[in-house]
Amino acid sequence: MEVRYVTDRHDTLCAKYRQDYRDNPDYLYCGVADMDLAPPEPVLEAMKRRLDHGVFGYTELPDGYEKLVSDWMREQYHCEVKQEWVLFSPRINMALNMAVDTFTEPGDSIIVNTPAYPALTGAVEKWGRNLKESPLLLKNGRFTIDFDGLERLADQKTRAYILCNPHNPTGRVWTDEELSGVTAFCKRHNLLLLSDDIHGDFVWPGHVYKPLLTMYHNPEQEKVIVFNSLTKTLNIPGLIFSSIILPNPEMRRAMEETIDRWGLHNPNVFAADILKPAYRECGEWVDRMRAQVYENIKTAQEFINRELPWLDAYVPDGTYLMWIGYGRTGLSEEDMRRLLEEKGHLIPLMGTHFKEAGRGWFRLNMGTSGEQVNKILERLALCWT
Repeated sequence: MEVRYVTDRHDTLCAKYRQDYRDNPDYLYCGVADMDLAPPEPVLEAMKRRLDHGVFGYTELPDGYEKLVSDWMREQYHCEVKQEWVLFSPRINMALNMAVDTFTEPGDSIIVNTPAYPALTGAVEKWGRNLKESPLLLKNGRFTIDFDGLERLADQKTRAYILCNPHNPTGRVWTDEELSGVTAFCKRHNLLLLSDDIHGDFVWPGHVYKPLLTMYHNPEQEKVIVFNSLTKTLNIPGLIFSSIILPNPEMRRAMEETIDRWGLHNPNVFAADILKPAYRECGEWVDRMRAQVYENIKTAQEFINRELPWLDAYVPDGTYLMWIGYGRTGLSEEDMRRLLEEKGHLIPLMGTHFKEAGRGWFRLNMGTSGEQVNKILERLALCWT
């Protein structure tokens, strides 16, 4: 099944291209985390059938949606998910905000590992909750969770912990030992554990993504919610669909009431049509796409280590994102941004986009063609000539 790259996305209202300099063809946009490729053919065919039918009315989820998610979790990750645990949300960002709204109160504290995808910290701050940042520690080129620091953060007002697995932006895939430490910490302090796992299908050789639910003997008795979606995997985030996996029945009823209160009753009409082929017919395409992305990441890491040794680049455990350190250059973030944009005509995401813990780093998106990666690397090298 062919993987078709589409690297010219100008004049398509592409959010990535409109990040800065507003869709200027002189720049390479490599910040926002979507990929420069068309979705697999079964997804496109389902959308074409709907388009040819020509009616786009209110739409319901297909029968068996919950089974699709349950089967995927079992087949891909050996994680048993009962169908009744699965709820629908248009986006993980919405689901995370609903969870904060449902299970915490203004003034409560929520822990997030930083640097962090802004939607995670935003779900805390926008609801009047107190964000407690737990900066990741960098040891021998590898980010780790500061468990001693977590203990210092937990107090009587701390109600929840938001995890990202695989982690965005650092690319860490948390090990069994780390996940066990997180779950034990949350149980010790009676914290709700929320896990954004949207990058779970992007894990590279030598690493294994483990859904948090596999760490519990009886998830139905725990305070844990996992959020995932195939929109990142198949590069269809504009179709906005995601799953809330919530085993605890009492909590699930509360979340269902919030979903109803928010009025999130109908999926996107195209999303409803593509769910079955997305979960059942795209495995070969996903394997081919991941192989290319992994080659892109290795190419970039080898190039940077060879040609730009003053930058710190490593192959992430997972995600299609590279977290590049420039601390040894002595440049401030503003100077680095200006260098990348004005000399290299590159638009990445700078580190403080992910909170202060990200200062000294920038994020590059490798979810594109090999040819486009080479162009990005050539422009990166141009910054120092």
